[in-house]
Amino acid sequence: MSSINIQYLKSLFEKAIAVPTGFTPLELTLILAGLLVIGLALIFRGNMTWKIIFTVAGLYLGGYFAYNIVHTLGLTQVPVIVAVAIGAVIGAVILTFVVRLGLSAGFGYLVYIVAIDVFHIQFYYALGGAVIGFGIAYILYKDFVHVVAGIVGAFAVYYALIKLGVAPLYAESAAALAYVVGVAVQEWEKRRKKRLRKDLRNEKEEVREERKN
Repeated sequence: MSSINIQYLKSLFEKAIAVPTGFTPLELTLILAGLLVIGLALIFRGNMTWKIIFTVAGLYLGGYFAYNIVHTLGLTQVPVIVAVAIGAVIGAVILTFVVRLGLSAGFGYLVYIVAIDVFHIQFYYALGGAVIGFGIAYILYKDFVHVVAGIVGAFAVYYALIKLGVAPLYAESAAALAYVVGVAVQEWEKRRKKRLRKDLRNEKEEVREERKN
């Protein structure tokens, strides 16, 4: 039975995220096409795609760690499939939380930098603003994550197009246009859903009023 330490966990993580090499031109083209599709999905369906990507990544990492740890510790009495399933679920939950925490912390840090460098606000006030910014970003995570996902998607689209041989100017223009249209479409859909929910509530209230009368 081997021991589990930080160095071992670090090596497991590095192996889990290691990018394979030696692809054939056809395989590389297919991978870039897949990256292009994922990028467009992040741009036009940010919230859903973002959630799917990190859920799948969490499932993979959690299952990978659980499988290796069970074998390293020699836990033969634990069914491997059960350990992998439990690890996958835990990994998905943890990674989803870490991503939300990281984005919120990044927004709080941005608030701090702007307060210090742009408005020259005193340190303690800037720190307070950063904490408030973090809290707001954490609470409103679902309302702005599609913007972040869109930015990531735009970079993915740009990179895939460049590697597929598209001229940089056209690749930049396509990524920028897709981002603007994608975010606009999602904002329109959000407002449309809000109007529909509001209309539905009004209809229910009208029905209740009619029944009372």
